Amino acid sequence: PGTKTGYSGVYKGLYLDNPPDGHWWVGSGPGINNGIGRVYHAGYIANMTGAQIQPEDFSSEKSYVGGKDWHDVTLIRDEDGFVYSWLDGDYVGWSTDKTVDIPASERFFVAMYDQTKTPLQHPMVLDDVRIYKNKYIPPVNSIAYDSASGSIVIKGWGATLEKIAAAVNDPTVFAYDRATSTATCSKDITIEAGSELRIENGKLLMASNDGRERKIKYHTDTIIKIFNSTLASADGRPLVFVRENRSRFQNVNFKNTFKVVNSTLSNCGGLFLERPVALSLENSKFIDLVGDCPIKVLFRWPLQELKIKGCTFKGKTGSEKIVFQGGDQFGELAPKPAGMDIVDCDFSGVVLEFLADAPYYLSADKPGCTANLINTKAGSVKASDSAVRFKYYLDVKVVGAVRVIGGTATDGKPVVVEATVTVRNEKDDVNYPAENLLTGTKYFLTAKQVAPDGKPHFIGQSNWLKGRADVNDGRTVVTGRSGNTALPADAANTLVLTAKEIRDGAKETFTYTIIAANINHNKLPMQSVAGVAPDETWYRPEPNVPQNTVTIALPPEGAKK
Repeated sequence: PGTKTGYSGVYKGLYLDNPPDGHWWVGSGPGINNGIGRVYHAGYIANMTGAQIQPEDFSSEKSYVGGKDWHDVTLIRDEDGFVYSWLDGDYVGWSTDKTVDIPASERFFVAMYDQTKTPLQHPMVLDDVRIYKNKYIPPVNSIAYDSASGSIVIKGWGATLEKIAAAVNDPTVFAYDRATSTATCSKDITIEAGSELRIENGKLLMASNDGRERKIKYHTDTIIKIFNSTLASADGRPLVFVRENRSRFQNVNFKNTFKVVNSTLSNCGGLFLERPVALSLENSKFIDLVGDCPIKVLFRWPLQELKIKGCTFKGKTGSEKIVFQGGDQFGELAPKPAGMDIVDCDFSGVVLEFLADAPYYLSADKPGCTANLINTKAGSVKASDSAVRFKYYLDVKVVGAVRVIGGTATDGKPVVVEATVTVRNEKDDVNYPAENLLTGTKYFLTAKQVAPDGKPHFIGQSNWLKGRADVNDGRTVVTGRSGNTALPADAANTLVLTAKEIRDGAKETFTYTIIAANINHNKLPMQSVAGVAPDETWYRPEPNVPQNTVTIALPPEGAKK
């Protein structure tokens, strides 16, 4: 952290700094306003302590702010690097920015006065400070059935199916079979702000025994993790996700963590994730989806974690929409935005739609959505003020010729153990080169970022931001002992080609020239194949099983260059 911000490593750890914009930011040491350390938002902790803002500034929250009252403040940074904060037991939003640059904090700094004023003008007083290592203690940690609302209410972290059953202690509300790790829930579930529901190696069946659809309600910064499990209806009536918010401090920012890995979600809909900080959908099935738009993701803020890989999406009728909106606001800048990657998925059972977000204070224009559909099967795809790139894996096999009596012949064997394979886009090798599967991040100074037409991407701010960036160009690779280029399992060395791009209704297709050379005999002639045109027939149901292989035979040793 010290080297990135220009300060020494003495300031390792979390530092709460209040810059002139009134927000508290998590960085790596004093002075982070002057460097790229100011990229992590830790919440409106100024409101929490009352040291910065006087009661008259927030008359509706006089019981929560003011320089004369004591308040209980709780801060948690979890194992994934996300920060959460509470005031007097109430969750405070704007908290889950990932502190990826300080993965092993050794110190925790708190500014003891208003840094925008003369030092000690509004001094803070701290008492009874407690710090725990790898032990998360939210101020409220409970699970209870609220008969008035008809909902099981989860507050705090670590709520599993078995823990819910033990806390509710009523099989007519929530029954759990430990032998099969199966729970049947006959009421709604509410996950309060800053709280977690974890389903792991089990099955949760939602039963509408009263004739109504069962609901899972979630609030600001909720954490939903489903690993190796099933979430489904017990009786055919759909499960509906409902986004709610009753936080005193937050009205619109839902920066959720939603992870589904090796699992199945069935007969459900209504999942709206606005500004998630982590979205991981991996090797899972989302089937029998219901409603006009069962899943919608709005990327108004940059994600700290994004993975959509190996998943199947299927609606009950096939007309259901999966919508991704926005996404190009911060690190994904023109002329070559990195975009969001959707890898090895099947959307043929739904309508896939990409939309631009509405303009807001950080953007001069409507932020679009750039999507990379890598080896992904799709039926109907729509893009409005957005770009969709269809990409496929390339498999190249380099073989050698052998001398026989009367001439040469190719037996197809990879006698060329190692060869270089270079790929060139025949239309635009700058913006659409051959790539690998790596993703990365870079820092951007927004005041200096402009679009090709000269307009600034952002207005009103000049600080550094960290976002996803294009770091995966891979024009040249080396074959292995099989003579083939790498499979997708080798993310750094596999080859990915853009077949076509749809941008606002216009379609552009690409062709490629592939050049092979013997890495050990540079005097031998190179061989190339031109006009290679990837298309939807290149889709691989099994990503690591090659198909549409391009074979190139190199001349035998002794041939003239």
